[in-house]
Amino acid sequence: MSSEIARILARLARQAKPGGRCWLCLEPSPDPLCPHCLADLPKPGRRCQRCGEPGPDPCRRCLAKPPPFDAVHYGCPYGPPLDALIHSFKYQRQWWLDAALCQPLLAALGGAEMPDCLLPVPLHWSRQLWRGFNQAELIAWQLGKALQLPVRCDLLRRPRRTRSQQGLTRTARLRNLKGAFALKGSPPGHVALVDDVMTTGSTAAALARLLKAAGCHKVQLWCLARA
Repeated sequence: MSSEIARILARLARQAKPGGRCWLCLEPSPDPLCPHCLADLPKPGRRCQRCGEPGPDPCRRCLAKPPPFDAVHYGCPYGPPLDALIHSFKYQRQWWLDAALCQPLLAALGGAEMPDCLLPVPLHWSRQLWRGFNQAELIAWQLGKALQLPVRCDLLRRPRRTRSQQGLTRTARLRNLKGAFALKGSPPGHVALVDDVMTTGSTAAALARLLKAAGCHKVQLWCLARA
């Protein structure tokens, strides 16, 4: 997304948002989510730091076969009330929800190691044209602004159109993503992939393999929620 388009979306978002009110309870709030609603959201509990799976750290799967990415950070487990906001944001073109959705993730990133840059997960051009925006880019721009990190939308491409990952098994997801991504140029040594929801981690794994094959030594995944 160009900086000019980002500025236009930001200006329209300011007009669309309920002025000075929380997106969930509509009580007066200077932030998109008021402190009470933010505190009431479900928090990530004990989990594997490598893949984000609830349970021991490291989990049994990562001990046996660790994924190609190195860490997962997410704002909330995927569920009410954030799931409805994410659905509206992604599928109903309510892109002005990006600031509210990023608040829990920013709170969870307090102790995270900061990467050299943020890489939004790319969409195929036809899907982005149909949707009107790439939700991962909007999330990345919000995080980059809050954390003063550069956002690189030029490094990753999705040259092959794939089926939606929703509803596919883990094996089908991996098969669906084969050859779906490409890299333009050389990545920095430490990056954070940015996406909306992590389900099986197959998309992050495919991108992490691509980045590490090109010389990147550390890949994190930052996402709004983990299913």
